[in-house]
Amino acid sequence: MKKVVPLKISKNVDELLKSFEDCGALGAGSVGRANSLVKKMFDQDYFMFLSFSGHLIAAGLRNIISDLIKQGKVDAIVTSGAGLVHDIIYALGGAHYQGSFNENDEELKNKGLGRAGNVLVPTKSFESFEEFCQKNFEKIDGPLSIQELTHELGSFLSDENSFLYQAFKKKVPVYCPGFQDSMLGLQLALYNQTKSLVVDATKDMMHMNSLLEQAEKVGAIILGGGIPKHYTLGANILRGGLDAAVNVTTSTPFDGSLSGARLEEAKSWGKASAKSSLITVYADATIIFPLLISGAL
Repeated sequence: MKKVVPLKISKNVDELLKSFEDCGALGAGSVGRANSLVKKMFDQDYFMFLSFSGHLIAAGLRNIISDLIKQGKVDAIVTSGAGLVHDIIYALGGAHYQGSFNENDEELKNKGLGRAGNVLVPTKSFESFEEFCQKNFEKIDGPLSIQELTHELGSFLSDENSFLYQAFKKKVPVYCPGFQDSMLGLQLALYNQTKSLVVDATKDMMHMNSLLEQAEKVGAIILGGGIPKHYTLGANILRGGLDAAVNVTTSTPFDGSLSGARLEEAKSWGKASAKSSLITVYADATIIFPLLISGAL
């Protein structure tokens, strides 16, 4: 048995995370162990998935994700439709504003503001997004897969902090299995009222499988839950499961939801291998993800 080592104050993030791991208790222990596992996956050149839900882009994690792509630390992205939408809004110069969980939402509607938690987004930003979509859909030939569509969208951007743009430059596939459940999906539906751009939602599965067949070891950093989490795990069934993964989530496992499920549950489905290294951290990803990446790099 390892002793609990009392935590130490440090001005160095790496030393602080090492203190978390040495302590080993409660949330500090899980964060410290997660940091070591992320380091291992980066250092040993795992094929790396980064999975996140869209609100995390609105909430400020965009630049960190883009930097990881720039540095070659990410081999595949899995996100929600909102992740694409908010990244494009930022890239078009649209701002996101600090708000409160206690806002008067009727007043926000009258002011032309939409609320995601305590982040406010002007509805005018979506007008620019709509123009971007309708103009650029014209330039895309279908039928194509969802990741081929996200690749094309990234090619129309020039913002260095856009993860879509960086993924386009670095040829990192961006998968978005639920893209139709977003403003992007709505814009495509509206476009297809008079024209036709066919997207094959099943084509990505075989594309992912072909990449994973060549990978010796596969790891994942999964922020949040929902479709991005499940798609990342499910993609690995045909290769016998993930070899390592860290999931940061605020959901709990006790209602049977996938979002809160401990990663070990994936072993029962073959989505994680029997000998895989898996760590679930129950915490806010906007706090933990920057710490893990800062420590790992």
